[in-house]
Amino acid sequence: MHPNICIVGSGNIATFYGDCFVRSGFTIHSVVSRNKDRGVSLSNRWQCLFGDDIYSLPKEATICLLALPDTVLLEYKDTAMLKDKIVLYAAGSVSIAQLNLLSPKIICCWPVYSINKEVLPNHRQIPLLVQTSTETLNTLATQIAHAISDTIYEVTDEQKKIVHLTAVLSNNYMNHLATRCEDLLTENHLSVDLIKPIIQQTLHNIQHHHPVALQTGPAIRQDETTIQTHLELLHKNNNLKHIYEAFVQSIQEYYKLNK
Repeated sequence: MHPNICIVGSGNIATFYGDCFVRSGFTIHSVVSRNKDRGVSLSNRWQCLFGDDIYSLPKEATICLLALPDTVLLEYKDTAMLKDKIVLYAAGSVSIAQLNLLSPKIICCWPVYSINKEVLPNHRQIPLLVQTSTETLNTLATQIAHAISDTIYEVTDEQKKIVHLTAVLSNNYMNHLATRCEDLLTENHLSVDLIKPIIQQTLHNIQHHHPVALQTGPAIRQDETTIQTHLELLHKNNNLKHIYEAFVQSIQEYYKLNK
């Protein structure tokens, strides 16, 4: 029999994990959220109770999912308000040790994936990093993890930090680079559709081949003429110019050391 879950939060992780739990037979007892509209919407979706006070969590809930942004989660790290509950959270940059005053029983299930409640994943291949504060929680942690994904990894805090760093670099920063490229095209009255095929090609290729063997472009060719032309085009955009120069330096140094 699955334990009752109280979900604190009403954003992306709350929505995704809640749906996964319901499909897997867990009972969601209640949703607690400062955002009443979103919280009530989720409580109706899962046919459970709603509350807006995190300090008045229901006694009936055995597990409390803190589906909160990393910085908000840390606001509660020095409180013992959940000492009688199993705390579940999904933050990549927050270690279990940082939350040990909350409860002696803590489970982290962090998805290496960008979750958006408007476009929820419909597959079970999301890498899920799992940690527990005590071995006695391992069975429950595995049960919870399998409600979310079939791809599960047990990691240490240090390993999770490295994965989180690489996820930010490869997802958040890559997305920002695509944003800046789209801005350049739009400013020059060109369609953003012009670069979508090459972005799709790049993502497809790195899924099937080692990226180190795929590097092309002026930096690896030592094509200084093209590089200088590009830098001149960016003379009014110092931030993007610095990014370009940093990439050139990184590529050239990397392949010089790894010949």
